Order: sequence, then C-alpha cells, then structure tokens
Amino acid sequence: MFGNGFVEIIWVGVSYDEAFHAAICNCRLDNMLFIYPFDDLKMMEGLGTIGLDIFEEMQVLIDFIFVPTGGGFNVLFFLASFGYVFHFSPLI
Repeated sequence: MFGNGFVEIIWVGVSYDEAFHAAICNCRLDNMLFIYPFDDLKMMEGLGTIGLDIFEEMQVLIDFIFVPTGGGFNVLFFLASFGYVFHFSPLI
C-alpha cells in the first residue's frame, strides 16, 4: 500500500514514544538512516512549503483544508506557509 514495495511499514506500540524507540533500534540494527518526523530542519522546510504547493496546484478557490496532525508541530509550519500565501493573496 505504501512505498510501492520499496518501504516496509512496521507497526509497533500504542504511543509515539514506543514507536520512536522501536524505529531508532531498528535503524541501528539494520544500519539505516532515521529521519526525524519533526525535529529536523529539512522536514521543517518541507512542511513549510505544503501550503504553497496546495495553493499553486489548485484551480479553484479553497474553502477548507483538513490537516491530520498528532502533536501540532507539523500543522504550525503548514499554517505558516498559508500565512505567506494570504499575505500575497488577501482575496483567498
């Protein structure tokens, strides 16, 4: 379903802390790179462009955008990018 056969999804635990610990251990065992979901400058930069990407792709005015989030950090950068869009396109 995810990654077209290039990614293996492993569900561990019932909390972020359990999943995080398992992911770190798995990366160390398999000598893989762990990409932090929010505490990484490149992730922050990418999240900060999502609003711009949506705005540029839309052919009609946007009424609603639903953003799933666990802790709120991701949505902060998403909303920051929309603030930029609203600044330059106040009619939205």
